[in-house]
Amino acid sequence: MTRLTTIHIGLKTIKYMVFRDAAAVAWGTVPLKGSFKNGLIQDPAVMGQQMKSLFASSKLPADRVIFSLNGLPFTYRFFNLPEMDGTSLDEAITRMAKQEMPLEPEDMILSWRAYPAEKEGERQFLVTGVTRRPVEALLKTLAEAGIKPYLMCLPHTALASLTGRDSAIIVDFGQDYSNITLVVRGIPVGMHTVPSSGADASLQDTTGRLVRELTRMTDFYNDNHPKNPIPDNTAIILAGDLANEPEAVKLLREKTGFGL
Repeated sequence: MTRLTTIHIGLKTIKYMVFRDAAAVAWGTVPLKGSFKNGLIQDPAVMGQQMKSLFASSKLPADRVIFSLNGLPFTYRFFNLPEMDGTSLDEAITRMAKQEMPLEPEDMILSWRAYPAEKEGERQFLVTGVTRRPVEALLKTLAEAGIKPYLMCLPHTALASLTGRDSAIIVDFGQDYSNITLVVRGIPVGMHTVPSSGADASLQDTTGRLVRELTRMTDFYNDNHPKNPIPDNTAIILAGDLANEPEAVKLLREKTGFGL
């Protein structure tokens, strides 16, 4: 039996889900203690004790835990490289990241995933870079809680892996941040985080800002891929705290033209 625990930290809550053999068997949401902003845990000791209590009281398995942080600063690029393995691949991706990405490799945590490339003998790599400070704060938090992390992932790539669709627009619609992921041919070709419009913003304002960013992303992709645009029948897959708001769903349907 394979057990897996996922933890997602947002502005005001910690969400957890427990899987056994790929089936969800337990889940819940608890109010967040301590300060969390822009993907950064500002009180690792406080949050670490809360995490420790959460795992104990909810009897969460701690051997395989995947963490994600909302609002985590990141950058990404696609690189095509010849087929290679091991150290040569690590060196090639690090070298390309230093040339093409806005942060120095030593200032960020690099990770990558391979996809098929159009040219024979090559592979396409989605390379993501997360700034080190939020990652280090998470590790301090987990040390306080006595938890050894199994994996850490971006909400965008996690949701893309769960869709099972060849093409999709995934909108993780939250009160603090919304995450947009464009999936084309099974590859997350576009990823963006949209901050909240502010504590006093109406749902219509927040939805409007999300729609503008979504439109900008889809237009940019279609302009640069005129022979392979996003299909008109591509569905928007909604997740997150605000996904059940009828007004938000209505506005997304009206403003984007995509099915829901």
